Amino acid sequence: MVSLVARGLTTGVVQAHLAEVYGTEVSRQTISTVTDSIGEGMEAWRARPLEPVYVNARGHFPNEQAAGAPVPSRVFEVKRG
Repeated sequence: MVSLVARGLTTGVVQAHLAEVYGTEVSRQTISTVTDSIGEGMEAWRARPLEPVYVNARGHFPNEQAAGAPVPSRVFEVKRG
């Protein structure tokens, strides 16, 4: 239901979809209330502080590799989320 609203469908279209696919009657107000409350939680989740995660990656860097020299490591900071 939330994904349908997130895709831009109206509460009326979602209501009709739930009735057709699941045979259930849900009011537009209930759909709106549920999606609004989930939306608030999603915003809080998106805004939470993240701790960095460091990844040591070895790869082929042809522009930086001298003849016969080892390929340098790279350390990337990645935010978990």
